[in-house]
Amino acid sequence: MSDELLRYVTSVIGPDYRIDAELGRGGMAVVYRGTDVAMNRPVAIKVLPPDVAFNATVRERFIREARLAAALNHPGVVPVYSAAVTKDLAWFAMRLLDGESLGQRIERSPQMPIDDVRAILAHVADALHFAHLSGVVHRDVKPDNIMIEWGTNQPILTDFGIARAQLGDPSLTKPGEAMGTPAYMSPEQAAGNEADARSDVYALGVVGYRMLTGLLPFTATSIPAMLLKQATAPARPVRATRPDVPEWLETVIATAMEKEPARRYQTAAALRDAIGDISSIRMARVPRPSPVVEPAPTRAGLSPAMTRLVVQLQQRAMGSAALLAVCGVVNYLFSPETLWTLFVAILVALNLLFRALKVLSDGVTLRQLFARQRTLPEASLSLAPAAATEVPGLAADPDYVMTAREADMDVAAIETILRGLSSIRRAMLPDIPLVVRPLFTSLQGLVQEAARFDHERLLEVRGSGIVAGGGTDAVRLRAQLAANDYDQLVEHINEAGSALLALRLDLASFAASGAATGVETVRTATERAGVLLSRLTSSAQAQTRQ
Repeated sequence: MSDELLRYVTSVIGPDYRIDAELGRGGMAVVYRGTDVAMNRPVAIKVLPPDVAFNATVRERFIREARLAAALNHPGVVPVYSAAVTKDLAWFAMRLLDGESLGQRIERSPQMPIDDVRAILAHVADALHFAHLSGVVHRDVKPDNIMIEWGTNQPILTDFGIARAQLGDPSLTKPGEAMGTPAYMSPEQAAGNEADARSDVYALGVVGYRMLTGLLPFTATSIPAMLLKQATAPARPVRATRPDVPEWLETVIATAMEKEPARRYQTAAALRDAIGDISSIRMARVPRPSPVVEPAPTRAGLSPAMTRLVVQLQQRAMGSAALLAVCGVVNYLFSPETLWTLFVAILVALNLLFRALKVLSDGVTLRQLFARQRTLPEASLSLAPAAATEVPGLAADPDYVMTAREADMDVAAIETILRGLSSIRRAMLPDIPLVVRPLFTSLQGLVQEAARFDHERLLEVRGSGIVAGGGTDAVRLRAQLAANDYDQLVEHINEAGSALLALRLDLASFAASGAATGVETVRTATERAGVLLSRLTSSAQAQTRQ
């Protein structure tokens, strides 16, 4: 899948940009290393793939990230050179940063030197203050979104993907919608309230806490529990974990992390000034880490859903072989002078190869692909209720059902990839099992509810004579209310499906890397899926109370 997307991106944005290699995946976007041919300079090209870019809201958020970052001319913000929507790709080119994320640096050095912590906090606070003066709140400040260049040690703020212009379009962020990364999310964000500059101050305080102690101020076994702790629980004092931290710096971090926004530093500039003069600080030079390559993991058995996919592919291969045999006989009997069967065989082989590569990318081994599967498990997803098939004119498989079936395969692929990881690498991602299945269960419930709406709405329309605009005002009003609820259900289904797809892609990239690189990206995708799960659960509970 990655190679196919790479070839497509190259064909779409060339010849202005040359694509060299994939750098990584974050959320639902893919980042490539490339070259601006006209300017002859290296660039990072961030792409929203077609299977995600079809969503207008996601596409608008993605392009808005480029516009916001391009408008921020500051040495602590990654510069954006160009942005466009070409064919079915949304993409932008930005400066290629030669460095590592702060998250990677913390992984290697959990308790960083105090002077380095001060310098990084001051630089990032200065960049945030500039963004705030420009009317932009980042809303997802965390170590993974702070890059540190190898040559200059300059911290640079990246990823304005969920940032919001304070005077911008409010429709892109709905009231009560928690956006950000739970471990760094301010209490007001956790509650789904409006975020302002002080929310970024809180998140940067959490970043400072982690740099000093090597720990997060709050840990929990689930995303909702994490959000609750952010809103209510006091953080363990920094000096209780690391006594050599000066008391004044502990106070700075504690003030930035105050629960009440009014008690925090009111601006990022105030936080920067509280850190003090850093002009004499020279951050310690960190050598480039050598890549750690692990042995290829062994694969466990396939899940039922993946087994179904493999069996279907095997059956397709046998059917294709039978078809080619028939074509060969017909070719020999009626037109032996023309080997048209050869062209049919090439097309069939290419189709099977494409499907096989997709299955292999989901964690299935060659041995499993060619091994005989004795049984085809029953489908684990029952999505079309009987009522749907009893009403003529109601589609048995609307788009949201197909989304759910694809999500079923995504979940199966995620579980297969997880089983194939070594125990050490799997331990890096403890939250995935806590999020994936519950999110898919919520998606199933939404699909059943949408199918019920389909059924009841069709019966009501037929019984009331609204088809040609007739019927009473009360009936039309009920139909409109049902349509609004239905649209919201379908939107939630699409969001859940996109979250599971993003997690699957990030996890597959991490598994293929053969090293610990990419773990923060997978964690971010997991956390975002967890936030969505929390929101869907809260919405379902609210509907139940009503």
